Amino acid sequence: MSGSRFDPLSPESALEVAKYSGRRISLDLQDADLINILRLFADVANLNMIVSPEVKGKVTVRMVNIPWDQAMDIILKMNGLGYAIDDNIIRIASAAALTKEAEEESRAKEAKKKAEDLTTRIVSINYTTAKAIESTLKKSLSARGETVVDERTNTIIVKDIARNVEEILTLVRLLDKPIPQIMIEARIVEASANFNRSIGVQWGGQYNANAAHGNSTGLTFPNSVGVTGGGMMGPTASGAGNYIVNMPAATGSGSGASLGISLGSLSKAINLDLVLSALESTGEGKVISTPRVSALDNKEAKIEQGISIPFSTTSSSGTQVQFIDAKLSLVVTPHATPDNKVFLKIQATKNAPDTSLLGASGQPSIRKNEATTEILLGDGETAVIGGILIIDRGETINKVPFFADIPLIGWLFKKKTVREDKRELLIFITPRIVKQEVI
Repeated sequence: MSGSRFDPLSPESALEVAKYSGRRISLDLQDADLINILRLFADVANLNMIVSPEVKGKVTVRMVNIPWDQAMDIILKMNGLGYAIDDNIIRIASAAALTKEAEEESRAKEAKKKAEDLTTRIVSINYTTAKAIESTLKKSLSARGETVVDERTNTIIVKDIARNVEEILTLVRLLDKPIPQIMIEARIVEASANFNRSIGVQWGGQYNANAAHGNSTGLTFPNSVGVTGGGMMGPTASGAGNYIVNMPAATGSGSGASLGISLGSLSKAINLDLVLSALESTGEGKVISTPRVSALDNKEAKIEQGISIPFSTTSSSGTQVQFIDAKLSLVVTPHATPDNKVFLKIQATKNAPDTSLLGASGQPSIRKNEATTEILLGDGETAVIGGILIIDRGETINKVPFFADIPLIGWLFKKKTVREDKRELLIFITPRIVKQEVI
């Protein structure tokens, strides 16, 4: 750290302190002999030390409570010196001498490698291609080494010194592993519920004042008076067939109920007919789809099942038929991490025909449900990757103006329909890493 201010709070200072672990000492010396200071370090650390004859000089130093090895390192750097450790012996010499010694040692090792006999081994590759792994193995070869790939047998012929060949065999054992296999299970749950309630009323009648019923007006004009309802909707209980208020619920065979009441005079001059009708329906449904697919690590897998619905179009060139898919599909690309988690790219689709909405030629519409996402899950963990909740509520009132707003009797002049449709979609995903035994 010579030539710069030492900041104990800086990251560089933290790294420097972590580098040294010797016993802490304090030094306050002026013009002290360098050899004696080095002997002091050897005595403090109880080390064997050899000092080169070219090491000499004077040192003035003041250090407080620092590791001895840090103090020695700084003093050596200031004097252009360095050290090398051989077992339990520290050799101190000039930095140039140590560099030259290291270069000579490196040249000696290279010369030894060149003189060493070459060994040839045939390495079989099991789970990848020999061509794909060859470039990685070449980095461990010496200048004399070489590799040859036999694609037919998926083997690599390695020729090099024995030490490098063993290193390549170790690399092959580490790299040539089976690709993880992942089983992905999706559950697509569709739930629906509907509720409908309709309450309606029909009432009408007739009043006759004439000679036939014995209650004529006694006037020349009008001699007879008749009052009845408007539209003809079929005969009432009295045979009048006319309703003043005609707002029935949609009852019929197997649905709803209705109650008819008829009131009339003895002379049949006055007749009153009343029909009350009510309908309520409730429905629930659930569809569970469970597509499963297995995939190799980082490889896309796809599974689908469904039908194709023909749609015809007519133009100047004639009638053409186009097929639209209504299918259940799962497209996924998994990646197994070393910590036993699975990263997934998922596209789950559930398209189904909907007969409640028909096209011009009677073809059903396609109800589409789709989720596309990326997610990280543990092995065997389940997560909800998508959900849609649709609630459709409606209330309809058909009424006769003014009369329907009269308290108590207003219900005789209106029809009320309440409707609620609920649809919910949930998509669950569960990945499982397939355990493989490597022999």
